[in-house]
Amino acid sequence: MAGVSTLGSEKDDVGERFMKFSYYLPCYYADKNKPAEELYREAEEQAQYAEELGYDAIVIAEHYFMNFLACPSILLFAVKVSQLVGLPIVSAVLPIPLYHPLRLAQEIAFADVLTGGRLEIGLGRGAFTHEFERLQISRDRNRAMFNECLDIMIKAWTSETDFSYEGEFYQFPGTTVLPKPLQKPHPPIWMSGQSDLSVQYAVSHGYNIMNTPLRSSFDALEDTYEVYTDTLEEYGKTTEDCKLLILRNAFVSEDRGVLARQADNLHYNHEQFVTVYTGPSVVKDGMVEPQNVPFDPAEVFDNVISGDPEAVIRKLEQYRDLGIKHICLNMNFGGTHEEVKDSMRLFAETVMPCFPDEE
Repeated sequence: MAGVSTLGSEKDDVGERFMKFSYYLPCYYADKNKPAEELYREAEEQAQYAEELGYDAIVIAEHYFMNFLACPSILLFAVKVSQLVGLPIVSAVLPIPLYHPLRLAQEIAFADVLTGGRLEIGLGRGAFTHEFERLQISRDRNRAMFNECLDIMIKAWTSETDFSYEGEFYQFPGTTVLPKPLQKPHPPIWMSGQSDLSVQYAVSHGYNIMNTPLRSSFDALEDTYEVYTDTLEEYGKTTEDCKLLILRNAFVSEDRGVLARQADNLHYNHEQFVTVYTGPSVVKDGMVEPQNVPFDPAEVFDNVISGDPEAVIRKLEQYRDLGIKHICLNMNFGGTHEEVKDSMRLFAETVMPCFPDEE
């Protein structure tokens, strides 16, 4: 249905799984010597393979000026991927304070038309100081900027005549955004919800939520889920009114040697994340320099959805029992293209069937 998220809905059709599994395209540029066309061709092949294997959606990241997540335009890539697969395509996430909201609203509407109304929009306040500094945008008030930007974008999508705006950050005369989105009144909106405040804001405004526990333990997710359900109750909403998507690193293999290498890859990837997320944001020649993190690889790997099929099934049972209906899987954090595809296949063949429709 136009304007209604196809993700996270349970028990709509015969044979539909209780849990949804989407596939994440981080465009992780582990080796800068790798040709860029090869990096993105592999991402496109993984998107096509995900559809073939029965995954439910493709989720695309966006970040700038670093190898950690090397996709600088979700919308451009979403249009390209939409020509290759028929799945919903979700942004995770567009950092809207780094855009002018009028232009972003128009580009989203244009992309929604070009993807045939299969676009779902994840929005966030921006995560990395490295990006704010280079785009010369203050991060100090990004929450207030986010709220104003989103207000403008909603008006841009829904106003049939010119509208003007006099806000704290943006002022402009009468304007009409064309084209309008194909989905009415606009594509489904997901909000990045990492903090309790963000989760509460999203639910109070009726938006879906994207959360990533990163490499933290399952306990952290339980705390977030409690905030989520408490806020749903407070505002008289259900899990269908405000869906919750969980993004987690994942990897499945029956080969212990492969799993050991992926544990090392994930630990290194996590050290790079810490560098750009909490500082000191050391990026040299586009490559994020890892910051030492006091975790051993086995501990990090144990917290995410990784291991042999039986271990992964046991982990996912915890998510199912908690009430999580939609998980987005990031399997590409340093492994080879073939290793990632093997993990995708094994997950689809051995794990997905264990979470059928409960009817």
